[in-house]
Amino acid sequence: MGQQQLLLVILVTIIVGIATVVAINTFGSAADSANVDAVRQDMASIAAAAQGYYMKPQMLGGGGRKFDGIDFQMILHLLERLMHAGDLGSK
Repeated sequence: MGQQQLLLVILVTIIVGIATVVAINTFGSAADSANVDAVRQDMASIAAAAQGYYMKPQMLGGGGRKFDGIDFQMILHLLERLMHAGDLGSK
């Protein structure tokens, strides 16, 4: 091989290495961004469920325009229902 061909092989190897590192960093940051978006969506679902509880009359199992009586067990039950409905568990 000539000297010019060796330099070309080294240059291509360096470029491919740099491209690989950039691609790995890009995919890593995209995964982090997807996780943040998933948490935001989960929080929006929880907030919507809490608003539904607030608006539903007490006779139908809601809060009757109050958050009185809501406790940690009720929140866990709400999350469990959301996960079984596929809103949270698929992420």
